[in-house]
Amino acid sequence: MGILRPSMMVCLVLWTIGASTTWGEGERRPFSSEVKASLVFREASLVYGKETALQEWGVPYFLLVYIRLENISPIDASWSCDSCMDIEAQLLDSRGVPVPQAPTLSMIPSNMEGYHLHRHDRLDWMISVNGVSPQGDTANQYVLAIGNRAWLIPRDSISTYSLKLTVRGIPWIDKVSSEIEQNLPHNFPILLDLPATPISFSDP
Repeated sequence: MGILRPSMMVCLVLWTIGASTTWGEGERRPFSSEVKASLVFREASLVYGKETALQEWGVPYFLLVYIRLENISPIDASWSCDSCMDIEAQLLDSRGVPVPQAPTLSMIPSNMEGYHLHRHDRLDWMISVNGVSPQGDTANQYVLAIGNRAWLIPRDSISTYSLKLTVRGIPWIDKVSSEIEQNLPHNFPILLDLPATPISFSDP
């Protein structure tokens, strides 16, 4: 199993969109029926060590979120998306009510990236970002940052919260040119729609 982390790489391979735009190959089944997805949560300090995590994420308690992808199809899976713009996250409290996000200072580069998952392989895709600085008591709360949104979660009640995710993108294509990327509308179809998942830590 691999671990995939967001990078700044932009693929520079041409991709032509026809007049009647088609996302991927029309005869294929929906992406979500080929790739099984679930959420995995880890504490950054337990994964990287306290010092490294503090340097990397800037806060003592940072919640890492991964989408665990399992390719259950007999062919390789590929997709393209912007892990900042195309991942919609919603934090829910114990009653299932959306939690307001914390005021933030955001400095998140936004790039379209291509991803590839070999057949019958599994991958932990880390979607947490470290360019969002939430305003508030970060010394005693977990920071959750996905896309350009961030939340502060009390440490003593984090297990009562859940996270819901929607991932949009272009299925079956893992290379997009920078020229085309600038003209993309980012109203892509839904690749994955993950229901509310209780926050429970997994071993690093």
